[in-house]
Amino acid sequence: MTRSVAFTIHGVGYGLDEAEAFQSQLRGIKNALDEGLIGDKVEKIFIVEKDKDRFERLKRYTAELAYDFNFSTKTSTEWKCAIMTATNSNTEIHAKSSLVEMKVEEKPFVFVAIPFNKEFDDIFYFGIQGAAHENGLLCERIDEDSFTGEILARILDKIEKAKCLIAELSGANPNVYLEVGYAWGKSKPTILLAKDIKDLQFDIQGHKCLSYERIIDLKEKLTEELGGLNGKQ
Repeated sequence: MTRSVAFTIHGVGYGLDEAEAFQSQLRGIKNALDEGLIGDKVEKIFIVEKDKDRFERLKRYTAELAYDFNFSTKTSTEWKCAIMTATNSNTEIHAKSSLVEMKVEEKPFVFVAIPFNKEFDDIFYFGIQGAAHENGLLCERIDEDSFTGEILARILDKIEKAKCLIAELSGANPNVYLEVGYAWGKSKPTILLAKDIKDLQFDIQGHKCLSYERIIDLKEKLTEELGGLNGKQ
């Protein structure tokens, strides 16, 4: 008889908004528990995440949900992971069942062109994604190692469907510039970012670019810029 079930986070690394993907998964588990779709012999449900930085972000995302979870970390010589568990107990589940029901629906999203480099993770998750969420938008990007197929076709499709493109131009990454050019060719609204506008290439110079020194500055400027974009459409 199954007593424990383990999941990874679905959609993370495949371009989906990390916070939305995680919270949607939690809502699905919670609804299944409330509706009796998970057998009463299941004692624990684990969500396992090996990336330490992402684990810390997942804990923060649960704070936005009125539901209790236990967090712990485990390590061994063979693996490292972070574990979130939700206990399946009829009395406990219904006592904590204050999670607001939400229907899955299509939400507008911004697509982010940003170098595939860990040094940009905080900029993406805390600066760009934070500003997008403040404006009720999902925030998506493509990780280079997520696809076995043609990654460029996937990126171009995302740009066409996005509400706007946000491009982080620091470091003059050629792939980011390619994505900007495609967005311009499709008349897609585009927001340019850079830590230092002096580093912009000649074909971008002259266009409006949000410069920043700290991530908090980036979030504030981008929140305002996206708010203006929402007001125009």
